[in-house]
Amino acid sequence: MNADQEMPGDGLKWLALEASAREASLAILAGGQVLQAEQWTLGARTGADFFPRLDALLAAAGCSFAEIGALAVGRGPGRYAGLRLALTLAQSLALPDDRPVHAVDSALALARQVAAEQQVDRVLVAGDARRDSLWLQLFDLGAQPDPAPVAWTPCPVAELPAWVAAADCCVSPDWTRLQAAGLTIPAARWLPGDASPHAAWIGKLAWERQRVGRPPEPLNAIYIHPAVASQGTDTHSQPTT
Repeated sequence: MNADQEMPGDGLKWLALEASAREASLAILAGGQVLQAEQWTLGARTGADFFPRLDALLAAAGCSFAEIGALAVGRGPGRYAGLRLALTLAQSLALPDDRPVHAVDSALALARQVAAEQQVDRVLVAGDARRDSLWLQLFDLGAQPDPAPVAWTPCPVAELPAWVAAADCCVSPDWTRLQAAGLTIPAARWLPGDASPHAAWIGKLAWERQRVGRPPEPLNAIYIHPAVASQGTDTHSQPTT
């Protein structure tokens, strides 16, 4: 079932998956509230880690997979292998009983996560797009907590300072690489360490959207470079100071 078909009500539980960055996560939610969640560092076994962890998470939440009414999954941008894994697993788990799957922009989920933790509104999320470019977006969550999907495009590294100046806080799944390249300046605006979106926020966003009947995002990965790029609905906006 696609996410634009009938969605579950508040009484049913959601399973959320996220694997766009160094750490993967799972979460079980009901009524937009997290019942159980787990986050771990993705290793060489990647997909093999998910099923035992899912079984343990369900047991900790006191429910069975039969009680899961819908799934939510992060669609990037991020690491190709992790994105492909999470999207494939979500659709495979949903298929037998035709459960809906709702895809969510992983960068927006990370921005919401950081905004809640740091008590800020304007969060810049940036990542290494290779080819001397970055993927980035400034989320003004005080003005718009759930903005329309953006068309992710590569941004020249030289433009980063203007984006940083417009943000209250900056975060990156690739912070280690950006710091090594001398790009995390000024340091006071950057949260140190490679940040990973959490499945809990993927699930919360998916639940919020189905509550208000918002159209779903495409159920495919967001890739940055044109050869494999996913299309969004808005142009890549410029920061304002």
